Amino acid sequence: MGSSKQDSLGSGIGQPRRCTHCLSQRTPQWRAGPLGPKTLCNACGVRFKSGRLLPEYRPAKSPTFVSYKHSNSHKKVMEMRMSVLPSSIIHSE
Repeated sequence: MGSSKQDSLGSGIGQPRRCTHCLSQRTPQWRAGPLGPKTLCNACGVRFKSGRLLPEYRPAKSPTFVSYKHSNSHKKVMEMRMSVLPSSIIHSE
């Protein structure tokens, strides 16, 4: 097995590699994240690099994607955040 194929499927040391954000195991490319190189899947790594990797973001194919808690659209994530924000401001006063 070639090294590029190995990188896309796992670390090759017993445990398959997982994205530290969404827990995906399969990705066309591993990317750098806050925990170092090759710690994020391609989708999360692109979001991280652009400063838009938020807890509510998940790629749709992620094993941790739950439709009422996550979205793969930044616009939808921001809408989800704004729908929660006003109630938290009212309760803090």
